[in-house]
Amino acid sequence: MSTTTKLTAGAISSWTAAFGTEINSLANGKAVLSSIDIDNSTANDMWLNINIQLSIASTTLTAGAICSVYPAWKNQDGTTYGDNQITTTPATVSPGMQPALIASPTITTVATTKFAAMGRIPLLQGQILRLILYNGLLPSTALAASPGNVYVSTTNLTNA
Repeated sequence: MSTTTKLTAGAISSWTAAFGTEINSLANGKAVLSSIDIDNSTANDMWLNINIQLSIASTTLTAGAICSVYPAWKNQDGTTYGDNQITTTPATVSPGMQPALIASPTITTVATTKFAAMGRIPLLQGQILRLILYNGLLPSTALAASPGNVYVSTTNLTNA
């Protein structure tokens, strides 16, 4: 008898906001830590699906414009995340780790107000994390006051 391996929904089965108001009007060159935990301590899901849906003021973006999302795992002290350089207060700090997802909007000669990207990263079993969002939009462009969000869900592999 053969089996089929397929993706199935995890504990976060529908798209859920990964950030609170800390990303509102996030300035260019700033990074911020989410105020919302993504708790995989009991579910032990395998993957975190990331869906970036952000808004900006009408701008014609230029080459090199990006927004990056980084995982910041909760440290053993139980209160800090990642290298503890980036907090829920936006700061001019480059995250000292590899990005989980880089959203690079299509560059056109037309002004845009929205951009989106999707990706998936592996989750550490039994761990809690928060995401970091870095705004690298060019020309220097802040996120909108109501910027949309970065949404997450989780998935697993199962045999049927």
